[in-house]
Amino acid sequence: MDALQNLGIDGWGIVLYLGNFGLLILLMHRFVYRPLVKMLDQRRETIKTNVEEAEEMRKTLASEKAEEEQLRQKREAELEQRIREVKKTVKEQAKTVLQDAEVQREAILTQASVQANRTIDGVLSEAEAETKKRIKTVALAVLDGGVSEADVEKSVSESWKRLVKEV
Repeated sequence: MDALQNLGIDGWGIVLYLGNFGLLILLMHRFVYRPLVKMLDQRRETIKTNVEEAEEMRKTLASEKAEEEQLRQKREAELEQRIREVKKTVKEQAKTVLQDAEVQREAILTQASVQANRTIDGVLSEAEAETKKRIKTVALAVLDGGVSEADVEKSVSESWKRLVKEV
């Protein structure tokens, strides 16, 4: 130890320095290192928990997105089915309406035809009566009382019937 003293190094000073250094290490370990490690562990756990939660949220979001896509596809399929049904119903209704319109058209045409025939028959009857009346008047005027009015009317009616048969 004398050699160390010749160099100016005191043995008790080194022991004290080493004791102080050990005490400093012990205090630093207790009051700095442990709380720092504890804080870092807590932070690591918090980050790990946050990452796990984020992963869980990502999976949940992905599953919800998949469910939403399936629901959207199901709704689209239902809408397409409804559109097909509506189109079918509309076609059937249009067909029914057209058939009803055709029936009504036929009824109207039949009614118009019957009415036209009645009108024609009425006009023809009036024309026939008027024509017979004029022929009778002319015949009576030409015969100037030589034949009775009943005989002239009978003759005109018979002649008219023959004329109608020929036509």
